[in-house]
Amino acid sequence: MKTAVLAGCVAAAFATGANAEIMYVGSAAVTAASTACGNSATVGDYARITYRPAYPAFGNSGDSYLAYVTTRASFAMTVPANTFRAGINYSGQSVGSTLNVASRAGGITAWTQAPATPATDTSSINVTATFANFWTISGCTVSLRFNLLRVKSGPDEVLN
Repeated sequence: MKTAVLAGCVAAAFATGANAEIMYVGSAAVTAASTACGNSATVGDYARITYRPAYPAFGNSGDSYLAYVTTRASFAMTVPANTFRAGINYSGQSVGSTLNVASRAGGITAWTQAPATPATDTSSINVTATFANFWTISGCTVSLRFNLLRVKSGPDEVLN
């Protein structure tokens, strides 16, 4: 049994590195929100962001993921087989503080990212974006500004 556990640990250690996924984390601020959002999203709200872009060259699959996490709720967005950018749709799921779960598709009406195409050594990304049907609320349009830092994808990786 000990040998099997040790073999599993060694295999996991070798699984990191060049083929590990690249992710970014940071904070987001709501810079605009439509009245349809009610008090679910207001200007000045802050949240934690986790962003995993679709860049197969990084070891990531072709799908992009973005999670917006507050102290009371979370909202996860997926863009299958594409990157987050203006003019495309996302599928979203939210979980509220009362364990209410909802799903709804929405649109990305604006997306400005710097750098526009990250390289494998990109340590930070800055984004301004606007999402329709935010928090899975029909008609709720929210603009966000977020600054992200890359997370190490393995114990041997060195970030600058």
